[in-house]
Amino acid sequence: MLCTARASALQPQVTAGTWRAVAGFEHPDGALIGATHGPEDFLKAMVVGEMWPGLEHDFQEGGGALAWKTVKGVEPRGNSPLDSGKFDLWAVAGRTGKLAAYLYVPLTTSVATELPVLFGADDGCALWLNGAQIFADGSARSLNAFDHAVVLKLEPGLNHLLVKVTNNGGAWAFEMQEPRGVGQALINSAVDRGVDNLLSRQLIDGSWEQVQNDYRNGATALAVYALLSSGVDGQHPAILRALDYISCEPSDKTYAAACELMALAALQDPRYLEQIEERAEDLISWQMPNGQWAYPAGAEDLSCTQFAVLGLRAAAMSGVEIPPKVWYDAIGGALLNQERVKRGTGVSAAGFSYRPGPQGGIYSGSMATAGITVLAIAREQLGDNIKNGPAEKIERALPLAMEWMAQNFVVHENPNMTYSHVYYWLYGVERVGALMDTKTIGRFDWYERGAANLLARQGAEGQWADPWGAIDVSTSFALLFLKKATAVATTGKTVDNARRKNPHHTSNPTEGLLSLHVMAANPLTMWVVPPANARPDAVEYFIRAVGEEWDSIGTSSYDRFAKQHTMPASGSFELRSVGHFQNGTTCESGIVKIDLRFGLDATTMAYATDSLRNVMPSNRPEVAISTNASGHDGNMLVDNRWNTAWVCESTDFAPTLTITLKRKAKASQILLSHARTRACDQKDNPRPVEIEVWLNKDKTPQVYAIDPDPQHKTMIELPAKSKINLLQIRITKVTGGELGAAEVGFSEIELH
Repeated sequence: MLCTARASALQPQVTAGTWRAVAGFEHPDGALIGATHGPEDFLKAMVVGEMWPGLEHDFQEGGGALAWKTVKGVEPRGNSPLDSGKFDLWAVAGRTGKLAAYLYVPLTTSVATELPVLFGADDGCALWLNGAQIFADGSARSLNAFDHAVVLKLEPGLNHLLVKVTNNGGAWAFEMQEPRGVGQALINSAVDRGVDNLLSRQLIDGSWEQVQNDYRNGATALAVYALLSSGVDGQHPAILRALDYISCEPSDKTYAAACELMALAALQDPRYLEQIEERAEDLISWQMPNGQWAYPAGAEDLSCTQFAVLGLRAAAMSGVEIPPKVWYDAIGGALLNQERVKRGTGVSAAGFSYRPGPQGGIYSGSMATAGITVLAIAREQLGDNIKNGPAEKIERALPLAMEWMAQNFVVHENPNMTYSHVYYWLYGVERVGALMDTKTIGRFDWYERGAANLLARQGAEGQWADPWGAIDVSTSFALLFLKKATAVATTGKTVDNARRKNPHHTSNPTEGLLSLHVMAANPLTMWVVPPANARPDAVEYFIRAVGEEWDSIGTSSYDRFAKQHTMPASGSFELRSVGHFQNGTTCESGIVKIDLRFGLDATTMAYATDSLRNVMPSNRPEVAISTNASGHDGNMLVDNRWNTAWVCESTDFAPTLTITLKRKAKASQILLSHARTRACDQKDNPRPVEIEVWLNKDKTPQVYAIDPDPQHKTMIELPAKSKINLLQIRITKVTGGELGAAEVGFSEIELH
C-alpha cells in the first residue's frame, strides 16, 4: 500500500511504501541500542534510487531464521505518508524476552525535501536514513508517539528509512507520525479533565498534599495558581478553602512563598495586596549576597532563584514596588551559573547549571529555562532604565542560552536529566516562550510539541504523574503549560485590572443616612459609614433573595460595624442595614444588590482554619494504637495535618487508639476526620461509622455515630468544657468492609 502526501508549493509529493518488520533478535543489552544485528550489515547498501538488498535476506537467530514480514500499524493518527500507527512488536516476534526488532519503509519524493516526523518507542530506538544514523536513544520508557522529532532529508527518488527498537521487558512497540496541531478542542478537554482531577485531590482542610511536610503552602499555592490560570473562578469554594489554609501559616520557604505570590496575584483582588506585600518582603530579605536565593536555608541555587524572581514579578504586577537592586543582583546571580564561552571561539550555545562553579552540576534543560527566566524578568522589570553593563551582559547571555535550548530541545524529558522533572521543564519552556515572545525554539514550535506530548501523557482520570507518582505538582505544571499561564499573566505594574473587577458595592447615599458597603465575595463582608454627627451604637444587617422576605443576619458594634456572613447558596440578593441608637431611634441605608456565583458551606469552610483552633498538639499528646498499616502510625493522628493518617492493619478486629496528654487540655468538642478525605479517594474505601469513646477515668464508653461522608468531620459535643488528659477511641462499626478485614482509621483527632 502506498501513502502519498498532498503536493503543494511548500510540500513536494512524498510517497511511503509498505512497512516491513523483522523481530526476535536476542538483545541482552535491554533498552540500550548496544549490539548490532543482521539488518545493520546492509546499511552501506542503502543507496538512494536503488532497491535495498537487506529485504531479500533472512537472518539466523537461535537455530532458526527470522524473516521480514509485511506489517500494518494500528489506529494511525492521520493519512500522511509516515502516520504509521502503532506497531506491536511482540506480535511480530511471536515470543518474549530482551529482544531487538527492525522496521523498514521506502520513501519516494519527486524533488529533494525535508520531512519532519515525530515518533516514540517502547523501549530503545535508533533511526537510519539512507544508511546514515540520524537518531539513537537507549532509554527504557512507555510508548509516546510525541517523544522525539527528526527531520528526514530526502533526496529525489527512492529513499530508505530503517528503525531499530530494543526491549527491556514489558510492552514493545513503535509509532511514527507527521507533526500536526492537536487542536484547541482537545487541549480544552485536557485542561477541563486536569482541573477536575486537581479539584478532586484537595484535602478536607483545603490543601494539596504533595511535599506538604517540607513546603507547607507550596503545592497548595501552586494548585491555586494553576486552577485560576485554567479559568476556575476566584470565588470557587475550593479556591477560598485553599486561601484560608494558606492564611493560617505564612510560607517560610522560597518555593512556597513564590507560589503564594503567583496565586494571590492571579486573583487580581486588592484585598490580598497586604499579604502580597508581606510575602514579597520575605523573599527580598532572603536574597543572598551573590544575588541568588536558597531555600532560604542551605546553599543557594538557580532553581530557588527563578521561583523567587517569578514571585517578585507577580508582586510587581500587583503594584508592589521592588527595589531595582533586587533585579540587578539577580542578574549577577544567574550569570554565575551560565557555562563560560570565550569570545571568538565560534561556540554559539551556553547552558545553565544548578549551582555556580565547576561543582554546579550538569547543564540541564530546566536550568536553562531558569537562567533565561531570571534574566528576561529582570530586564523586563528594569525596563528602559536598565544600566548599560547589565543590559549588555543579558544581550550576550540570552542568545547563547536560547541556542543551547534549540540544540537540546525535546519534550519527552528534561534535557540532560532523562525523566527527572519533565513537567517542571515544560513549565519552564512555557515561561521562556512567553518571556522571550517566541513561537519557536530553534526549529520547533514549542507549544504544539509540548501540548501534543502532554495530551499523550495525560492519565485516565485527567492527571499527569511523574515516574515517582507525584500528581498534584505535575498536574499543576501541565495545566500552566497548556494555558500559557505566563503569556496571559497581567502586564504592567498597576492593579487597574483588579479595580475593574472589584466586587465592592455601595448603597445610594440619597436612599438612607447610612452608607452600606458590601464586598460581594463569599463570605460577604459588610460595613457602614455613618455621618459624623449621627453614629449609631449598633448596626443590624438584613438580607433577602430578590423578591423574598428580609432576614436579619446579626448586628455589629465594633470598628466600622463590620460583619461577615457566609452564604450557603448562589444567586441574586439584596442587603440593607439599620442603625440603632440608645434612645430607641433608628436610621437606615439604601439597598445594595449583589450576584453571588458560589454558595458556601460554612461548616466545611471552617475546616481550613481548624488547625488554629485545635488544642491537641500544644498539650503534648502521646499515642498508642492497636495496629498500624504501611507506616500509618498513631502520631499522624495528632500532627495537625490532614495529609497524614492512621490506618489499622486489615486483620485488626478492634482498632483502638489511646491518646495521653501530658498537660490537660480544656475542650468542649472532639472532632474526627476520616483517613481518606480527598474526593478522588472515595470509591469503596472502608471507613468507620460508629465508635466507642472513653474520657479520662470513664469505666463505661459512650457510643457515637460517625458521619460516613469522607469530606465531613464528625463533631462530638462534650457536656461541658472538660479537662482532658486521656482519650480512648475504639472503632466498632465500618461501612464498605468488615472489621478484621479492612484498613480503617482517621487522619486527625482534634480537641476544640
